[in-house]
Formats: sequence, C-alpha cells, structure tokens
Amino acid sequence: IAVSSVTRVFVLQKMHSIAVLKCLGGTSWQIIAIYMLQVMVLGLAGSLLGVGLARVAIAAIPYFVQTSDTSLLGEVRYGITVSAAAQGIGIGVMVSLLFSVVPLLRVRLV
Repeated sequence: IAVSSVTRVFVLQKMHSIAVLKCLGGTSWQIIAIYMLQVMVLGLAGSLLGVGLARVAIAAIPYFVQTSDTSLLGEVRYGITVSAAAQGIGIGVMVSLLFSVVPLLRVRLV
C-alpha cells in the first residue's frame, strides 16, 4: 500500500515532465518503462537497505541474549543466508513493481 501511495504521488509530481515527454514524441509505453525502471531501482535500493538492517539486527542478537551454561540460546548461530537475502531482495523489487503498475498506467491518460 505504501509503495502504491508513494508511486501515485511520484507520478502526480511528474505530470508536467510526462506531458513534455509526450509533446516531444514519447509514447506512453516508453514513458511507463522509464518510470518503471526508476521504481525498480528504488525498490532494489530499499530491499538492499532492508537486508542490511536485518543483518545488523541479527548480528546484535547475541549481545542482548543473556546466556548461561544451561541455555541453548548461547549455542545458536545467528545470521542471514544468501538465499534468504536474495529472496528478500526479489520480493521487495517484485512488490515495488506490482504495486506501482496501477499509478503508472495513469500516464496513458496524459
């Protein structure tokens, strides 16, 4: 929902630029592709930031978990696997693209 709202506001702010691009001969699909690429880059950046924050948070877990000789929590290894990070990045980019489609389709009406 947040991605859709942000994309809607982003497209509304760029309406004058979109109109100029159309006047210069840009087709709706070319303009949609340009803005989809921007959304994809922003989604990728946000996903990478999320994976980085998760990595920092998981690295901090051992410092906050009190371990004793009888606790199993002291023996647990905390970390993020490459596949989990890749899945998180993939889902983040996919959600960004899917929720930006409806606001970007309004470009056709300019």
